[in-house]
Amino acid sequence: MGRFIRWLADRYQYMKIGSVVSGEGFLFPTVPIEVHQPSGEHLRVDALLDTGFTGEVALPMSVVEGLGLEYVRDRIIALADGTHRRVEAFRASVFFGGEWRDALIYGTGGGATIGMRLVYGANISFDAVSDGDIEYRSLDLPRPRWPLHRH
Repeated sequence: MGRFIRWLADRYQYMKIGSVVSGEGFLFPTVPIEVHQPSGEHLRVDALLDTGFTGEVALPMSVVEGLGLEYVRDRIIALADGTHRRVEAFRASVFFGGEWRDALIYGTGGGATIGMRLVYGANISFDAVSDGDIEYRSLDLPRPRWPLHRH
């Protein structure tokens, strides 16, 4: 019985993955991610956790160009204000939640963000205070085929 209890405790263990940063009267849930470059190097980027972003990762175009990522295609994305914008999408490996994941990276004019497609299958909680912890726990779900549809 002891082995099962240890397995169960490990499975439901949270790990700290980031912290809440304060600035200009606002709180920003920030998570460091690593992006794998084709050269084999890794670049660490502090990204905003954006639950309104349905994609995986958005990076400033200058960072994408510096990484030399593989272009995939253009995508039309909807912004929070309801407008639409064409962005270039790139393929990369991203280290997040204790594992490497293949991800679609959108090159944008804004800051680095991670979205719901990257965090799918996880329980993420954070203390909404300055320097609050952001914690991650995998739900051990298989990665879905995208897009997800409601039934």
